[in-house]
Amino acid sequence: VSKYYDINDQVHLKFSWELSILIKGYKKDLTEDDLYAPLKQHKAKKIGDKAEELILRTFFLKKLLDYYTPNQVGISKHQAYLYATGILLTALFKVLILHLCRIQLAASGMKVGIACSSLIYRKLLRLKHDSFQKVTAGQIVNLLSNDMTHFDLVFVYLHFTWICLIETVVVACYLNMFLGHAATTGLGIIVIYLLLQVYLSKKMSLIRMQVALKTDFRIRLMNDVICGIKIIKMYTWEKPFAKLIESARRTEIDQVRKASYLRIINSAFKLVVTRVSLFLSILIAVWNNLPLTSQYIFVMAMIYEILKSSIGNMSKAIIHSSDAKISIQRIQAFLTVDRKKQKITKKTRRSNKIGCILKLNKDLQPKVAGIYFKNVSVKWDKFRSNNILNDVTFDALAGELIGVVGAAGSGKSTLLQLILKEIEPTKGTSEVVGSLSYASQEAWIFSASVRQNILFGQDLDEEKYQK
Repeated sequence: VSKYYDINDQVHLKFSWELSILIKGYKKDLTEDDLYAPLKQHKAKKIGDKAEELILRTFFLKKLLDYYTPNQVGISKHQAYLYATGILLTALFKVLILHLCRIQLAASGMKVGIACSSLIYRKLLRLKHDSFQKVTAGQIVNLLSNDMTHFDLVFVYLHFTWICLIETVVVACYLNMFLGHAATTGLGIIVIYLLLQVYLSKKMSLIRMQVALKTDFRIRLMNDVICGIKIIKMYTWEKPFAKLIESARRTEIDQVRKASYLRIINSAFKLVVTRVSLFLSILIAVWNNLPLTSQYIFVMAMIYEILKSSIGNMSKAIIHSSDAKISIQRIQAFLTVDRKKQKITKKTRRSNKIGCILKLNKDLQPKVAGIYFKNVSVKWDKFRSNNILNDVTFDALAGELIGVVGAAGSGKSTLLQLILKEIEPTKGTSEVVGSLSYASQEAWIFSASVRQNILFGQDLDEEKYQK
């Protein structure tokens, strides 16, 4: 079990709870057994507003610079020491608190990803067989391996979308109050940059969707090739299929390249926006013949440096938010796919409602356990394909031995899937009364223990299996 919750706050601040695993990793290669079990408690805490801390440090810097202003009489040497100490303490507070906050936020994002993975798995077990025409194995693999990773980062950076806006307003008021109108002119560049961020986020969302679709197709193609590798080898079709895979990968990389170009443009603007804003503010101050004192230059540079950090985090937040938005849309589309009916067993009809007294006598008599089909027709695609089965009517009672024979493609497997409720009939009624056991032609063997393959996620009833 991880030592994260077994230590005091002092050790938390030093991150020494990771020391043992680092020493073990230095001595030998880490394996899965060496890693801690996942933490049971992952709860994000509101530690503090980073904007307040940064603004407080800026006030300390202004007072400290006032001490070095010529002919000043309002600040003593003792007060200057206090302001310098305040700057150091706020910087230390940021280092100690910010990383702990990010750990908690990343843990919250991890919990969301785990929850979505669990929902996808449960939904997958309940999908109807004909729903797999809409959902491919490549899409499921991409959802679990790629889309889930975006939740960890979006939780870490999401708060900077509103923190940056608040900081921009506070900085504008502060610059106008203490340094004059000339110092606020550079904020126009930042406002333009924020509008550019909104535009780039929309473009990146569209490209991210295209990347996801191309990746789904490529993974589905690879899955089909792996499943049919024996036939491909037998007919020496390696080169044609290799060209198909290469073409699919090339189209995917083209979309990834477009997304990378937008990220590069975004990062380039992030590096220069505060410098251009500072330069413009100083240029306007010189144009208006304002005195460029150390207080004026360094305080303004400090404020724009604070904005640089927030703007950089905001750009990351916009990028990760657009990625997370696309992931949520893809997960939602998968979770809303039609699923099969939950239960195939039908028990004796009983009800406590008063209106049930008026039922006919034949409805009050329970059916004998068995399978009942009446004028059942079914087809795989409701809008295109022809019927696989037409007007099938039969009763199979408990204790009877019935064999279904027919040529390949005549609908034998489709009939079994109808009984299992894997597909729904397009016409007629199918009913299963009582319990039902199914032994498939191909065994469902999973990469797990024998017990887990038998229980299939259910709790172990030792008394039952001892018999």
